Amino acid sequence: QAEDGIRDLVRSRGLGDVYKRQNFLRAEAGIAFCGSGDMNGKVFSLAYIHHVHKNLYVSPDIEFASFKQIVQPNSTISAISYLGAASMVYRKNITERIIFETSLGGYLNQFNWSFVTSSNSMDIKGIEVLPYSQKSYQEKLGVGYQIRIGNVLNLSKSDLGIFYSLQNDTNGNIVHSLRLCIAYKITDI
Repeated sequence: QAEDGIRDLVRSRGLGDVYKRQNFLRAEAGIAFCGSGDMNGKVFSLAYIHHVHKNLYVSPDIEFASFKQIVQPNSTISAISYLGAASMVYRKNITERIIFETSLGGYLNQFNWSFVTSSNSMDIKGIEVLPYSQKSYQEKLGVGYQIRIGNVLNLSKSDLGIFYSLQNDTNGNIVHSLRLCIAYKITDI
């Protein structure tokens, strides 16, 4: 209470404390490499990051990735991946504007592989055969883990970040990706 016109001091939380109590909606896009790096492609994801305690957050997200590799002049291997994940996220202010972030989570992944072999023409016993294409498909459903590490630039109403992500599933699909992200702060608790 105030006495004689003097107000009690109210202890102010620092910028970092306010920041840690916010939730985010994050969109990511980046380049990805599958296997030993011989297949490359693109990855896109959308995540909700919810504050649970101090520096800890939980983050459900959905993701889409596509890969392609030319094996021979007339043969290609391509893959499309759909993924749903849940991660525990740790965020720590390094400075007022720079935040370190890392996460560990699990996911369910659907990989759709496509193998295509084509040729302009074939000569079988003196008869020219029209161009043809042979396609085969393989679908694999697997579970796996996901590790992410990166830095975030804290802006007033949004975040900008860069992350490295490693994913591995039960079918042996290993995906490395480098991602840029933007996050919109949707709640200030």
